[in-house]
Amino acid sequence: MAGLSLYCEAAGTGSDHDMEQSKRQWLEPIGRLAGVIAHDFNNLLTVILADLELAAFRTRDEDARGLLRRASEAAEMGVSFNKRLLALAGGRRFAPAVIKVNQHITDTWQVVERILSEDTRLQFHPGADVWPVKADPSELDGALLNLVANARDAINGSGEVTIATKNVQLTTAEAAGIGGAMPGDFVRISVADTGSGMPSEVATQAMEPFFTTKPAGAGSGLGLTSVGMTVARAGGFLVLDSIPGEGTTVSLYLPRTLEVAQDPDDGKDADLPFGDGQLILVVENDPLVREAVLQRLEVLGYAVLEAADGETALAFLEQGEPVDLVFSDVVMPGRLSGHGLALLLRRRFPGVGVLLTSGYASRMLPRRRRLMVRAELIAKPYSLQVLARAVRRALLAAGKAER
Repeated sequence: MAGLSLYCEAAGTGSDHDMEQSKRQWLEPIGRLAGVIAHDFNNLLTVILADLELAAFRTRDEDARGLLRRASEAAEMGVSFNKRLLALAGGRRFAPAVIKVNQHITDTWQVVERILSEDTRLQFHPGADVWPVKADPSELDGALLNLVANARDAINGSGEVTIATKNVQLTTAEAAGIGGAMPGDFVRISVADTGSGMPSEVATQAMEPFFTTKPAGAGSGLGLTSVGMTVARAGGFLVLDSIPGEGTTVSLYLPRTLEVAQDPDDGKDADLPFGDGQLILVVENDPLVREAVLQRLEVLGYAVLEAADGETALAFLEQGEPVDLVFSDVVMPGRLSGHGLALLLRRRFPGVGVLLTSGYASRMLPRRRRLMVRAELIAKPYSLQVLARAVRRALLAAGKAER
């Protein structure tokens, strides 16, 4: 049987407008549920990553550091999964960056390799002088992990999974032969397996949300859907080629960018910016997350004060506590959200710095009010480096630290 090649859009493969509209309406409540799950999961990951970082910070035993590093890498895979959940929910901001494709794949190789069995060989065939692309690095990682996991599951016994990159220049005539494609310069990232392949009736449904051929509990059916969403957000398209009995190749076509990629190591090993005893009020209702944040800030050289909600935080300030910075979660119980607290602080305590964090950046807040808040927001979970730099910026903005 001839192989099937099809173009896949972010929401599915159908071209009928009413069908696509129905799918979007059906996905809305699922997306809201995914957002709630992602928020709670991000809180757990915040605690896990914080404790792993603090343990590594305090030990000089290299064997222990190695174990902690591997545990952190596993937790980071959970972070990547959660970002895909948030993308589905529409609650994660698309954060594109210029990516050197071959270098990026090489940097994430160990993580990708770990999801394969011992009987499956993973190969990388990098193209020569591959152009940079502009996409969300975390989403691209998630897409590759999804495709490699699908390839692994398609292989019965031993087999091979091959990741390849190549520059592709599509003429108008060539683009016309690929549904939804356009002429131009693209980088093609393909993931090919030597697995069972798919018959045409299965391949045509492969991009549909929640469609899966895996047994119950073994897959959500959202993998290829999220991959398609990633490619579409980057301005590209996806092509699936499958031959029953011979294997499947999924190719991501990402537009070439003329922007210059920054060195991904810039600032990575830079010294942490430590505090000078400034008082930071941490507002967080989850006691485990709150304790993890307090410990991190103390390690960074700050004095800390804690509150479980916005009302308690305001009471501390009204009592005259010399707070330099309020670091608050956005989603909290009570009448005050993090955004509401930030607005009140701007009006009543303009000399106090504000920094916000959230495991699910809701888009329900009106844009005008977001502009009024004027506070930086960092996404959970965050590294010690990200926290240290964000706190430093917020203190500088409030005039509470020297440059």
